[in-house]
Amino acid sequence: RYMHEFQVPPEKIAHVAAAIRNHGHVNPEAVMYGAGPFTAADILASPMIASPLHRLECSLVAEGACALVVTTAERAKDLRQHPVHLVGGGMEFWGAAYADPPRYAEVKDLGKAAVARTFVKAGVAPKDVDVFNLYDAVAFEVVRQFEMLGLCGEGEGPDFVAGDTLCRTGKAPTNLDGGLLSHTWIMTGQLTLKLIEGVRQLRQSCGDRQVAGAELAFASNAGSGARHIEMALLARG
Repeated sequence: RYMHEFQVPPEKIAHVAAAIRNHGHVNPEAVMYGAGPFTAADILASPMIASPLHRLECSLVAEGACALVVTTAERAKDLRQHPVHLVGGGMEFWGAAYADPPRYAEVKDLGKAAVARTFVKAGVAPKDVDVFNLYDAVAFEVVRQFEMLGLCGEGEGPDFVAGDTLCRTGKAPTNLDGGLLSHTWIMTGQLTLKLIEGVRQLRQSCGDRQVAGAELAFASNAGSGARHIEMALLARG
């Protein structure tokens, strides 16, 4: 519906998938390590799964495990790793998840209220974020979430993410570990994976994919297709 309303060429959504999959291509921890590089044309040449989404625009299905250690800010000062603080968070629902097919008119703004709560708590704005770890079950959701964050207007997401925007040196570095499209997908672990990458970025421990001087990271889970969303904002201690 979004692509129809805003006359979005499929190449613009495929570009998102190619950028994120190329991040996984060079990440030794990613399931799809070494599988690329990909172009938008490669993405569109993959089999159609559910129009207009092609296979390479959809999340991996994999199994694994991930975990976080949470403690007090006071104790974190004495630990070996550089502390990372949870400075904001939010969640939002629209109806019952997976009960009915979501309609664009109903879920297009899902998460905007949660974003406002999340950033007000931290006293910062989405434009201040250095690293984005967005839910990418499908490439389109990345586009929608930049609109949700208010970094561009409705229908402007495909142009916002164009070029090298999502790359390590771009204006909105996104899913540099390869995300759900290329790194891995774990049942109930999606947000945890996004938080882990955020923590690593803020600890300056990501090697070749490190965003220089990263101080603030945003992580999200689920979105319009699921009709619920969770998010967290992390800051370097």
